Formats: sequence, C-alpha cells, structure tokens
Amino acid sequence: MQFVRMEIAAGLWPVSLLYARNDGGNHRRTVTPDDDISDLPAKAQQRIEAHWAGMDRNEWQAKAHPPAPPATAADVKAEMRRRVDLVADADERADMALEWNALRDKQAAATLSDADKARGAQLEAAWQAIQAIKAAGKALATQEPIPADYAASARWPS
Repeated sequence: MQFVRMEIAAGLWPVSLLYARNDGGNHRRTVTPDDDISDLPAKAQQRIEAHWAGMDRNEWQAKAHPPAPPATAADVKAEMRRRVDLVADADERADMALEWNALRDKQAAATLSDADKARGAQLEAAWQAIQAIKAAGKALATQEPIPADYAASARWPS
C-alpha cells in the first residue's frame, strides 16, 4: 500500500489517512494520539503532531481512557466465586461433601484405611482453601472503598 493523503478536521483528535492498495482500491486508516505514526512520511508525521500539539492532551486522555468505574461488592463476589471454582467447582464440591460424609461414617465404624485418611486430608485442605478464599472475599467486599486491584493475586490466599 502507498500513502496518498490525510484528512485533518479541526477540533477532532482522529486523523484519517488514505492509502492506495496494490489492487487499485483504497484503504482508510484512522490514527489517534495513542497510535504509532512512525511508519508515515516525515511531513505527514509533522502535520499530525502539529495538529495534536494545538489540542489539550489531558482532554484526549479523559475521553479515550476514562477511569474504570469503582469496584463493587458484586465484582469482588464474582472474583471470589471464580477463585473458589479453581479449587473445586460446584459439582466437585458436592461430590467432596458426599465423600467427606462417607469417610466420617467409616471413621465412626472404625474402618478408616490409610488411603481414606490421606483422602480426608486432601478434602480438608481443599475445604480450608475455599474458606480462606471466602474470608478474603468478604474482607475485600466490606472495605470502603473497595480497592481497584481487588482481583490481584496478592490480595487472595494462594
């Protein structure tokens, strides 16, 4: 493709570029202050930079990159559910509860094997991990304001 021309509208941030394609058609490209324009001819780069220099870059940042809405308790709860499901999803948790009850029955009957004890330890570890995640989620959801980085791994038990 070959650069043909650009269209700069006063007061508007985007600059429209026209290219001629090898098949005879045209291609339009729009560039903004976030884009790399180093592939353009030097004269085009200078005109674009001069156009943007006359405008308030803070205005561009505010329009193009608005701040994220504040995190909510629902956001934290969704992250907590996601992390709990990484340990064991709802079906796995139900199976774990059934398995735990069966092991408890074996223990009461004094028929618990070493393999059963090991499995019981695994189930207990998973249960403790889930409870730790839930506690961290509850603590985060009740903070005021809720931290913007509520989903960061450092805020959750590993």
